[in-house]
Amino acid sequence: MSLLQPTPGEVLDRLSIIGLKITAFQKAGKDKTKLAAEAHELIESLEELLIPVEAEILSTKLSEINRELWKAEDDVRSPSSTVLQIASTAQNITKLNDLRCSLIRQIDKACGVESIEEKIYAQKEP
Repeated sequence: MSLLQPTPGEVLDRLSIIGLKITAFQKAGKDKTKLAAEAHELIESLEELLIPVEAEILSTKLSEINRELWKAEDDVRSPSSTVLQIASTAQNITKLNDLRCSLIRQIDKACGVESIEEKIYAQKEP
């Protein structure tokens, strides 16, 4: 990660996702060595930063949102999902992703870092 300069929010987001992946790999009996090494590297990079309590609280919320996203992604891929269930879940995924991005920005702000996370969507014509 020496070439990259992720913000604290991005690091915490990635760390929470890796935690979900490690759990999934354990359940599936897959080797999680590379994921564990990445998690260790991310934790080390966080130790160099002073993370305020506010950011830690936001990080907990971010982890909850990532768990919800993980489940929603599983649901949308389920062979038993109906078209209506898939559409509803896809809308929920969009809302959860917006909340996820907002939390990353809030964590960065709490850490005194200007966030670069911003999404631009196609504008609908009137």
